[in-house]
Amino acid sequence: MAISIKRAERRVTLCLDGELFAKYEDADARLKEAMRKQSVDGRLNGPVAAIQKEVHALFEAQRNASVTFVVRALPRVDWDALVAAHKPREKNELDADAGFNIATIFDAAMSHEKPTAIVRVTDSEGVAQDFKPSDWQALSDEMSRSQYVEFQNAVNTLNRGDNEIPFSHAAFKTSQGSAGKSK
Repeated sequence: MAISIKRAERRVTLCLDGELFAKYEDADARLKEAMRKQSVDGRLNGPVAAIQKEVHALFEAQRNASVTFVVRALPRVDWDALVAAHKPREKNELDADAGFNIATIFDAAMSHEKPTAIVRVTDSEGVAQDFKPSDWQALSDEMSRSQYVEFQNAVNTLNRGDNEIPFSHAAFKTSQGSAGKSK
C-alpha cells in the first residue's frame, strides 16, 4: 500500500475594510459604557439595545467584508529551496535567528505557483474568489503590518513550526457520554 500525505493547512481571514474595525471598537466601547451606567441604576432606560444592534451590525459588516485564505505548507524541498534563495541579510538578528530573509521569503512562499501555498480564497459566504498566487504581491503591498503578520505566522508555522494534530478539550468533553457514570 502506498502512503500519501496531505500537507498541513491554516486559515487566515483578512478584512478588506479596515475602517470597520475602528467603528466596531467605538460602538463596543459605547455599549460597555451604556451597560455600566445601566447596571448602576436599573431604572435608567439607556440605549443598550440600540447599541447592541449597532455592534452586531458592524460585526456582520466586518465578516461580510472579509475573505478567508486557506494556506497550505509547501513540500519540504520547495520550502528548503526558498530558504536557500532568501539568505539572511548581513547583521540582521531576526534573519539570523530565522535562517532566512524575513522581508522577502513570505511573499515568495505565498506567490509560489507549483505547488501553490494558497489553496483557495473564499468570501464570507464560502463562495470561491478568483485569486491566483500571482495576485498576492499587489494585495500584500496594500496590507498593514498587522494584517501581513497573520499570513507570516501561518506560513512560518506550516513550513517550520509545530504541526501536531490539534486537540480540543471542549470536543473531547462532549464526546464523553458515559463520563458521569464512571467511578
